[in-house]
Amino acid sequence: MHKILWLTNNEFDTQRYTSRLVEVISHLQKSCEVQLVTSYAHEKVQPAEFHNKIVYYKMAKLPYAKAITRFLAQCRIFNKMVKSFKPDVVIFNALNPILMRYAVSLRQKHQMKLMYDVRTLSVSHNGYRNYVFDGLLASCLRYAAKHFDGITYITDKMRQYCTEKYRLHPHESTIWTSGVNPEIFSPSRTASDSERLSILYHGAVARRRNIDSIIRAMPLLADIDVHLVLLGDGDGLQSLEQLVENSGLGKQVSFERPVAYAEVPNWINRHDIGILPFKDWDGWNVSSPIKLFEYMACGKPVIVTNIPAHCNVLQDSPFAFWANQGSPEDIAQAVRHAYKRRRDFASLGAEARKLVMAKHTWASQAEKLKLFFDSVPKGK
Repeated sequence: MHKILWLTNNEFDTQRYTSRLVEVISHLQKSCEVQLVTSYAHEKVQPAEFHNKIVYYKMAKLPYAKAITRFLAQCRIFNKMVKSFKPDVVIFNALNPILMRYAVSLRQKHQMKLMYDVRTLSVSHNGYRNYVFDGLLASCLRYAAKHFDGITYITDKMRQYCTEKYRLHPHESTIWTSGVNPEIFSPSRTASDSERLSILYHGAVARRRNIDSIIRAMPLLADIDVHLVLLGDGDGLQSLEQLVENSGLGKQVSFERPVAYAEVPNWINRHDIGILPFKDWDGWNVSSPIKLFEYMACGKPVIVTNIPAHCNVLQDSPFAFWANQGSPEDIAQAVRHAYKRRRDFASLGAEARKLVMAKHTWASQAEKLKLFFDSVPKGK
């Protein structure tokens, strides 16, 4: 049985996708012992699903001091956990080149397999923050490719992007994508007989997510009954609310504040179709959007843009309505296509759930990880 130490940069009580770690660790711990080490912003959350309590490290609150104290705190807590927990596999989901070098110095003595995990590129609208993130990621990946036992990527597109951009040394790697818990996210109603088409977007309402194009598509659909609900918050919320007000779309577009993870399936099931409007951009192309699998698991068709993150999952799936590059005109055309097929949503949704159950559950992703740990030889 593997003993897995998993160390992340994220503040666990505030990060948007805590569910990913909770779900994957919950499945891994059925056959492994897993210890998560992370930070917090306000409170030390302890998920009931975890067999081992999360070990938290402290950081300074000021932005620049936070980065420095994170580096040092991670090194201190890592040294402590290696001695007390005695892992045979360590997963680093952290941008800390110092920690990585320290881990390699301890690897032979403690007989550990060292893995580096890449989930995202920087998607901030802040250019300086993106620059720093990219520099740290480049440093960590180049070191991991040469000295770690393996690297795990969120998608094959991410692996290709990182290998080419950062000119990585040949290395052992595997892919584990986002997923879904099909017991929590499951259909609770079929499509209604209403003439209205109800569209849901849930998640981060951020500037780079092209959500404004969905709103700008609404006037192009004035002849059919369409309603859009945006469930979430983020740095783009205020400008989108202003756009709706200025466009006189208050009856066609609604804003709802974020809800607890357990409530998200209820919101999905209240609507007819989900939408992902992301444009052709490296940050989205290499991604694996959790919301796509959540829509599918709830038996919902989806309106999606023609980017690798969507194409690689959906290919020619009949329940996907393609909005090409995500312009307002593209989105309006896809909505019209979906509107004409709304009477078929029950059967299309069943196809969506069938696909996600076959390939994209959190259980299947955890199994990919475990198989990779087993297959990689120890030590370089």
